[in-house]
Amino acid sequence: NTAQAIVKRLNLPDAQWHFAYHSAGEPANQEWLQPLVEDTLLQMKISDKSTALIVPISTVIDHIDTLYDIDIRLVHFGQQHGIRVNRTPALNDTNVMITILTQLIRQQLIVN
Repeated sequence: NTAQAIVKRLNLPDAQWHFAYHSAGEPANQEWLQPLVEDTLLQMKISDKSTALIVPISTVIDHIDTLYDIDIRLVHFGQQHGIRVNRTPALNDTNVMITILTQLIRQQLIVN
């Protein structure tokens, strides 16, 4: 699991991180993967946490899931419940991302 590998590399204790899903879509009562970010934020509030950093591990470029669901909807949800919500930036077209993609493409061209 990517999240667990990141946590291990950062040497974070279990109490400092949570795994949750966002973007459940409509209708709001449809079945979705659990736990939801909103539920996790509420649990953090109960535990006297006031700040959350969302790291969307499956998102390498900004799109509707980051720009709206996290940056607007979840930030607003956090504000309503007294939690400051931040998000790590996506790689987008940074040199790091372009280098990684170039290396992956080169590897596949050699293999194929």
